[in-house]
Amino acid sequence: MDWVQWQERVQNTAFLQPLIGMGVPHVKAEAECIYFSFTSKSSGSKKTLMISGSRGELQEMLDGHYRLSDLIKQKKVNFSGTYREQLKLESLLFLCKKNS
Repeated sequence: MDWVQWQERVQNTAFLQPLIGMGVPHVKAEAECIYFSFTSKSSGSKKTLMISGSRGELQEMLDGHYRLSDLIKQKKVNFSGTYREQLKLESLLFLCKKNS
């Protein structure tokens, strides 16, 4: 997935602004991990969430074939963060998935 394009889509989608109130997410993919960083506009603090798993499972999730929460329940991917952050990230991934 083209992460620069995904970041721009998130930033330019008006109905996502309440969801990303902390600012524009930055994404970095390395091997079998994807890092999502959010910076708070008010405090300037940075929060990084990580999803790790096999490349195939991650790609299926990013393409919208599987939900993040389902893959976590099946123990096919690992997620670092709170449940609220998981729901927020899952919403962003769903709303900004690439069109098939």
